[in-house]
Amino acid sequence: MDLEQLPKKCTENKELRKLLWLRHGCTNNLYGDDGEMQCNRCMIDFKRDSVETIESRLVQPWFGGLAKMIENMKDMPPEFSKTVDDNLWDLI
Repeated sequence: MDLEQLPKKCTENKELRKLLWLRHGCTNNLYGDDGEMQCNRCMIDFKRDSVETIESRLVQPWFGGLAKMIENMKDMPPEFSKTVDDNLWDLI
């Protein structure tokens, strides 16, 4: 990338972060005064956190819930587990 494209890329980055902040799934816990872009539920600062941090905080709760569901399947009847296994692979 040449230096002439840098301002455009910075603007695009800010716009994408704002869009992700507004549409990431939380609606009542957003803080946006004075140009801030924070979610108090997810504890994400969409303005300052790295892409890796944002990704891990958005994805990790979903995978944690998935792991708990799989752990709970141990107590289910075998025919139920088979159905869930088949449907689970459709989600992934």
